[in-house]
Formats: sequence, structure tokens, C-alpha cells
Amino acid sequence: MTTVVGSGVAICLFHADRRTAGLCHYTLPLCPQRTASSARFGDSAFRTLMAQLEELGCTAEGMVARVFGGSNISLHASPVRSLGDENVAVALKLLEATGIPIVEQGVGGNKGRHLAYCTDDGTISVRTL
Repeated sequence: MTTVVGSGVAICLFHADRRTAGLCHYTLPLCPQRTASSARFGDSAFRTLMAQLEELGCTAEGMVARVFGGSNISLHASPVRSLGDENVAVALKLLEATGIPIVEQGVGGNKGRHLAYCTDDGTISVRTL
């Protein structure tokens, strides 16, 4: 599974016992309408991924996470908090709330990343763009 992240974030989940993997890649932190659902938003993308993995028999207790993205690649970036920072903060909060440990992360900076996620063993290859 491959994707490219800039200010967006990819959360890669792997359940070793079930040998099951999944990935959500979102570009905006929170869905403005709690009842709506769109994979563009971190909270709803993560909920959808978790629901799909649970349908396959995975539980949060057996999962590990890898988090990538959240770059500040805009030429007109805010000196305060960037969209990338907000996207990363949402990922960390969601994973903490579900008790899924982060075993690898590559976040921030000012360059995008190309990710190649091996769903057989949960490993990931990252290339900076």
C-alpha cells in the first residue's frame, strides 16, 4: 500500500496476531459536523478504519501504530500552529484515547514523504520528497 503525505497524516495500524493492517490518510484534522463522516478528516477517517479492522476481528489492544506526515510545506505558513501540526495532534490524541501505542513516527519538517506500507508484516519504507 502506498501513499504520499505532506501536511496530511497517515496512520498505519497493524495487528500482529491477526496479521491484519490498515491505513487512513487524512488532510484536515476534525470534521466540522459530528454527524457527518468524511475520510478527509482525521477523526472520521480514524473511526472508519477502526470499524473496518474491528469487523475483521482486530481489537485496539493488539494493534500498533505508525504515524507519518504533518509537514509544514506551505510557502505562507503561519508562525503559530500549522495545519500539519494540527493533523499530527489529532492522530496522537486518537491513538492515545484508544490505547494504541505508536512504534514509529516521522512527523513535521518541511518536506513530504512517500510511504510504502507492507501489510504482510506492518513494516513501512519512507522516502523524503
